Amino acid sequence: MSVWKSFTGVVLFVATVAALPLVRASVADDNGVVWVEVRSAHFLVASNAGEGAARGVAEDFEQIRGLFHSTFPELRVDPAQPIVIFAARDEATMRMITPDEFGGADHVRPSGSFHSDGDNDYVVLRLDSQGATAFHTIYHEYTHALLHLNFRRIPLWLNEGLAEFFGNSTFETQEAQTGTVDKNHLFILGKNEWLPMETLLTVNESSSYYNEKNPASVFYAESWVVVHYLLLDPEARKKQILKKFLVDWDLSGDGVTAAHQAFGDLGAFGETVKKYVRDANWRVGVVLPGAATSAGDMTVRTLAPAEVLALRGDFFAHRKMSEPARALLEQAVALGPEMAVTHEAMGFYDFREGEFAAAEHEMSRAIELGSQDFMAFYCRGVLLLRDFSESAETTVNARAALEQAERLNPMYAPTFEGLTQVYSRLTETQGKALVAAETAVKLDPESDSYKANLAYVLLNNGKVGQARVIAERLLAKSGSTEDTRMARSILAAIEEEEQWERESASLKLRGEQRAAAPDSNGAGAQPVPRRQLGPPEWMAVEGAIAEVECGHAPEVTLRLNLPNGPVDFHAADFGKVGVSGVSAASVPGIENCREWSGRRVKIWFRPAGSGKDYFGEIIRVYFY
Repeated sequence: MSVWKSFTGVVLFVATVAALPLVRASVADDNGVVWVEVRSAHFLVASNAGEGAARGVAEDFEQIRGLFHSTFPELRVDPAQPIVIFAARDEATMRMITPDEFGGADHVRPSGSFHSDGDNDYVVLRLDSQGATAFHTIYHEYTHALLHLNFRRIPLWLNEGLAEFFGNSTFETQEAQTGTVDKNHLFILGKNEWLPMETLLTVNESSSYYNEKNPASVFYAESWVVVHYLLLDPEARKKQILKKFLVDWDLSGDGVTAAHQAFGDLGAFGETVKKYVRDANWRVGVVLPGAATSAGDMTVRTLAPAEVLALRGDFFAHRKMSEPARALLEQAVALGPEMAVTHEAMGFYDFREGEFAAAEHEMSRAIELGSQDFMAFYCRGVLLLRDFSESAETTVNARAALEQAERLNPMYAPTFEGLTQVYSRLTETQGKALVAAETAVKLDPESDSYKANLAYVLLNNGKVGQARVIAERLLAKSGSTEDTRMARSILAAIEEEEQWERESASLKLRGEQRAAAPDSNGAGAQPVPRRQLGPPEWMAVEGAIAEVECGHAPEVTLRLNLPNGPVDFHAADFGKVGVSGVSAASVPGIENCREWSGRRVKIWFRPAGSGKDYFGEIIRVYFY
C-alpha cells in the first residue's frame, strides 16, 4: 500500500524529571473550585474555568481537527481514545496539573503542553495565556500526533513543516483558518542564508540544524515555507507535487531520491520557493465557516472531587510519575469507593507498575460498579492471558472481557491482538482469530508485529498464498536484522505448510485410487489429517522489568513480574533484537542495561521449550 493511500487510516513523550514538587491533592482543586467535564464528538475537556470556557476549548479543537481533515481528507484524524484536555483557568492550576514543567534554569512558564504515552494523549493549557497564537505549540504538537496516527516515519522537514503550518491556525466565532503567515519565520528567512534544498531534506534529529527546543531557526522556517508552497501554490496543487513526493518516498525510502522525482532539479525548486516568498502572494490555506466546524452536541456535567483526583492521578500514571500518581489515586479511591472511575484509574496504575494481582482486583471492582471504560475489560482480559494458562475457564473469561472491550471501543488495536491470541487457542474460533488479526492491522497498518500475527493466523486458516504475500513484503521492507529474521521465520513456516499440502494432496490422490480399486483387504480411501502448526512467534507480554542480567552483554536476560510469579526472557544477542519505544528518548542503550529495572516494557517472544532456564527467547522489545 502506498504511503499516500495509507493516509486512510502522538506521540510525544515528555520525560519526567527526577525530583518533583510535592503534590497536594487533599481536594479536587486547591482552591475548592468546581470542575466541569465537557465531551464533544472527539475530545474530553476538564476545566475549572466554567462551562463556557470548557465549551470554547472543545470547539477550538474540533475546528483544528476539521481544518486538518479538510486539507487531508484521506488522513486518519482520530486516535483510539478521545484526547483529554485539561483547560486550566490560570497558571496556578496548570502548576498543580504539571508541576514539573515550571521553573528550572530557564524559568519556564508554559502556556500549554502535549503529552502521550502511546495509549492516551493529553493536552494541558492555560486559559489566561495572552495573544492569538498563545496555543501555537499545542496545535503544533497536535499536528505531530495526527501525523503519527498515519506514519511511523516521515521526513523531519515535512513533519515539522506541517506542524508549523497548522500551528498557525486561528479560530474566530465566524470562521477557522490555517496557512496564515508566520512573520517570525519570514523574518528569519529574510535575515539568514537558506539551507540548500538537499541539506534541508536530509536533516534528522541528530543534525546541528535541528533543535526541538528552539523552533526559531532556519530549518523550521524553511520547512514551514516549503510546506506552505506545496499546499497552497496553485501550480504545486495542480501538479500534486506533495502527493507525488509521498508516493515516491514510500517506494524508495529515500527522501532525496523522492524529492528529485517529485520536485525535479532541487536547486531550481529552491529558487521557486524563494520566489514564492518574494511575491508575497500569501494565501490562507483552509477557511471553514464556524458552523461547519461546530463540535455539535456536547454533554456537560460537574465532576465530583474524587473524579478530579482520579483524572489527575491517571494523567500522572500515564506520564510515569509513580509517587504523585499513587498519592492522588489512593485519595480518589478513599473519597469515592463506590465510583467505578476511581478503581479504573487505580487499576491502570497497578497494571503499569506490574502489580497484576492488585490491577485485576481494581478492574474487577470497577466492572462490578458498572464500568463502561473499555480499558477495564481490556486489562482484565490481558491479565487472564498472561498466566500462560490455556484452561477452558481462563480462555472463556479472557474472551468475554476482550469482547466487551471491543464492543466499548472498536478502535483500539491491542484489544484485537489479545483477541487474536485467545481465538487462536481453539480450532472452532480460528476464523474469528483471522478477523481479529486483520482488524488489528487495519487499525495500525504500520505495525510489523500485527502483520506477522496476521501471517501466522492466515496459515492456521489455510490461506498460505496470502500469508506469503505479507511475509515477502515484511522481508522486502525489513529495517533490522531481527525484522529480517522474523520475516524469514514466517516464510519457513509457509514452506513447511506448502510441503504438507503437497504431501496431503498426494495421499488424497492415492486414497482416491484405492477407493476406485480396493486392495485384497478391502481398504479404500483414508482421511488426510489436518497438520497442526507449531505455536506462532507472536506471543507477547507486558510488565515492569524486575531484574536484568547483562554481565555478558550482548547476551541479556530480563525478568518480568507476572501474575504467577517472575518469568525470565532471554536474548542471545540483544543487538539483534528489534527495539523501539514510545519515543526515541525512551529507548535505552544496552550500555545502560543495569538501569532498566522498573521500566515497563512489552516483549514479543518465542517459547523456549523444555531444557531452558528461561521461558522465552526475545524477538522484540517496546519500551514505554
